[in-house]
Amino acid sequence: MPTESSTVRPLVLVADPDVEYAALIARQLEWAGYGVITTGTDAEALALIEEKRPDALIVEAKLPTHSGYELVRELRDQPQHRLMPIIMIGHRAGKLDRDFAFTVGADEYVKKPFPCATIVARLALLAPAQPAASPITRPRRRISRTLEPAF
Repeated sequence: MPTESSTVRPLVLVADPDVEYAALIARQLEWAGYGVITTGTDAEALALIEEKRPDALIVEAKLPTHSGYELVRELRDQPQHRLMPIIMIGHRAGKLDRDFAFTVGADEYVKKPFPCATIVARLALLAPAQPAASPITRPRRRISRTLEPAF
């Protein structure tokens, strides 16, 4: 039986200059069974991606130096990162913002503010092979009714 220390947890990089928001997302992801690293800049995000090889990326659309859009486009140009699940987050959620995120290669766009459980659910949908984060489901109640003839 595997112990907690021997199981491999999927690693997610959260790139958001808002430290408090990044910490909130990180806590929710850790609670769901993910390993998490955070950063606030695009340059550090690129360095961490090359060094740590995360399984997924959550990136803010507005990063200090370059935009999250540019970061995603740069990652998608590299063959080793083409299949990495990427969720873009941002305060703007107009059709053009969402469409541009998808055009540069993001798999999902989520408007801030959002319940952090939304990120966990979206990540589980994007990377179903990762067993640590299954979507939260409510148990179904079994309803037993005896049907009597109406005649």
